[in-house]
Amino acid sequence: MDPQKAREEISSHVLVSRQSVALAKSFILSSFDRSSEKMLHGLLSNYDVHKPEYVVLHKSVDPLPAIRAVASALSWQLSFAKALWGLIGAALILPMQSNLVPLETSQAWTTVVPGSGGHTAAWQFKEYSAAVPAVVRKAPSLSVDACRFLSNSDLYIKELDIPSLHSEIEQALRDAVDCFRNELYLPCLAMLGLASEGAWIELGKALLDSCTDGPGLTAKVRQAKRDKLEDPYVSILEAGGCRRTVFTQGHLWCGGKGVGLHAPFFG
Repeated sequence: MDPQKAREEISSHVLVSRQSVALAKSFILSSFDRSSEKMLHGLLSNYDVHKPEYVVLHKSVDPLPAIRAVASALSWQLSFAKALWGLIGAALILPMQSNLVPLETSQAWTTVVPGSGGHTAAWQFKEYSAAVPAVVRKAPSLSVDACRFLSNSDLYIKELDIPSLHSEIEQALRDAVDCFRNELYLPCLAMLGLASEGAWIELGKALLDSCTDGPGLTAKVRQAKRDKLEDPYVSILEAGGCRRTVFTQGHLWCGGKGVGLHAPFFG
């Protein structure tokens, strides 16, 4: 593989995902060190990310493992930078000095193997460069706050740890945390209601998938109920085929208060 193609291969595998940023935020807060450099090294070690000294580009050596390792290291470095600046922006981490330290983005490569000649050089991945404060500290409030996951939506979603969480429910929960952090409690409640409704809808769809076809639940009826559940203009009460008497009994059981009973009672 020639150097230019290898460089392009590395770039094609560099990825900064929401999940990696959330993991980096969690690591920063749980394994905090005043030195940003030490925290970055700890993060890379924690996720078994090891940047090779050289990427060997010789026909006798498979370069793909080293290429992927370089891409992984660059991805995690960028995730770390985004996570740290995100925590600084949220006033959870405070910079202690004005100077910034750049993250290392160069990578050496060589065509030299034992018993052969060649040449050695390095790529400069300036497009993935970033700088972070050299020395930081935790915000004083974090020293006594046990519910730090409510201070950031990424941390909250990671704390939930629900792999199959629907993207729209996840976004509603993220919005709820952001509203809560900014003391917008009524919008926070609205977002929690939206997430709750979405959860009931997903439950209804799961129940439909788990039920076998029968006289009262043919394939056509099943699809009609699913369509209603997914229709934003149809209430869950109607979509689930709820018996209003059951809903009324639940409402009375709750003391007649305005409790949002959205559970779909099929039947």
